[in-house]
Amino acid sequence: MQHLSRRFVLGSGVVGIGLGAIPFPIWFRTFAAAQSARTRFSALTSDGQATLVKYQAAVETMASTPEGDPRSWIFQWYIHGVRGDTDKSAEIERIYGGQTTTHSSLAADVWDTCQPHFGGDSEMFLPWHRMQLFFFEDIIRGVLSDESFALPYWNYLAKTTSARAIPAEFRSSGNSLWRANRNSGINAGNPIIPPNSDSVNAFALRERSFGRRGEAGGFTRTVQGNPHNIVHGRVGDVINMGSVAWAANDPIFPLHHCSVDRLWASWVANEGANPTDRVWLDRKFVFADRRGERVEAAVRDFLDIEALGYRYDELEAGPQLGSVVAVGRTEPGAAAAAQGGRLEPRVLAAAEISGLSADLTVTAAAVPPGAAAAAPPDLQEAVVNADELILVLEDLRSDAASDVLYDVYLETADAERPKSEYVGSFNFFDNAGHGHGGTDRRDVRLNITAIAKDLARRDLLVTDPKVNLVASGGEPRPITGTISIVEQ
Repeated sequence: MQHLSRRFVLGSGVVGIGLGAIPFPIWFRTFAAAQSARTRFSALTSDGQATLVKYQAAVETMASTPEGDPRSWIFQWYIHGVRGDTDKSAEIERIYGGQTTTHSSLAADVWDTCQPHFGGDSEMFLPWHRMQLFFFEDIIRGVLSDESFALPYWNYLAKTTSARAIPAEFRSSGNSLWRANRNSGINAGNPIIPPNSDSVNAFALRERSFGRRGEAGGFTRTVQGNPHNIVHGRVGDVINMGSVAWAANDPIFPLHHCSVDRLWASWVANEGANPTDRVWLDRKFVFADRRGERVEAAVRDFLDIEALGYRYDELEAGPQLGSVVAVGRTEPGAAAAAQGGRLEPRVLAAAEISGLSADLTVTAAAVPPGAAAAAPPDLQEAVVNADELILVLEDLRSDAASDVLYDVYLETADAERPKSEYVGSFNFFDNAGHGHGGTDRRDVRLNITAIAKDLARRDLLVTDPKVNLVASGGEPRPITGTISIVEQ
């Protein structure tokens, strides 16, 4: 194991308690600005595979480092979430023995801070994880004494068996990247989904705003649902990647989140606009660096990856978004103001979900008391003329495990082809029963604009459309909730 410097050992004692955090701009100028830019490679490339050899060595060292040391595997895991069979207070007591030290104080500040879990904010999902990966890399560079190290990413978006299988370096029993409690077949090299499937996708790149805009989920919520949540559920069980509290104990976790971070960088490269809201930009989080120092980072400092000193070997292709909207907050007023107008979503069809399907009924517009009843809209005409169409699944409840995947299909009137069109997927990762901080319900918003317009133009959109949910993996369970098609 790497020997700790005397300066670091002294920092882990009782001296220095109450010292303030180093602001990230000062930290970066002092420790990182002079370093060369680094590239995060796909784990399947020769460069990525060479990096995994280093990563394996680093994880082995971190696993044998005392738990209370910020460079230990346990400490870094707990930044995302403390294991689900205990809680933060109990683990701080166990590890630090009731003593108040620099590191116990740091643990109290940084553990269980994953966003949007543990009472966090969905709009912080992407910047918080970018920060977490940045400082995790800094820890590893210190452990390895290798300033060139950059994490690779797992590109499961590529439609090949090898790309959708966990990289081979993670499947050898006895090495530090192995975890036994992954889902059945994962350690045997089975793909998380079939190579020809769209169930793990980059549909989030189609989103025209960062945050919620009317009924559109926005980029951050869409990418959190897919591929983020789905990959978590397909890799591990409820004491592994399938649970928020346990996920970061699997060494594949950082590679998965590098892939999500790469999608964010791709969305921005395709003219996506990050929020300009000062409340969002000024939000701060605390992390530990390789010296055991407390560093305070603001979201505004983590929007430009080139300025942070890293890049990806290639970005994901996506549509040029055109009229993007810089929306970060979820309040309808903020979204409308950003657009310079008022969003007026209109429900075209709605239904209750029963089991795994829903027959949607075209709905009439609400009218004031005493006014004449409004006629239901012509669905074909409304779809063709709509600027944006969102399939909204709300208040979804199920006791399905996170490895159960639900593919969503919109039924069509084409007798020559299968009678449904794939529009998206979801699972119940981050719901109750998956460790502290979960929720008991979830909402899903799928942008179906291009698909629905194409069906309408070809006269294949059923007047009273039906939505089918096709479950796979684990033990499928019925779902309750509501579903609607909304134009805006």
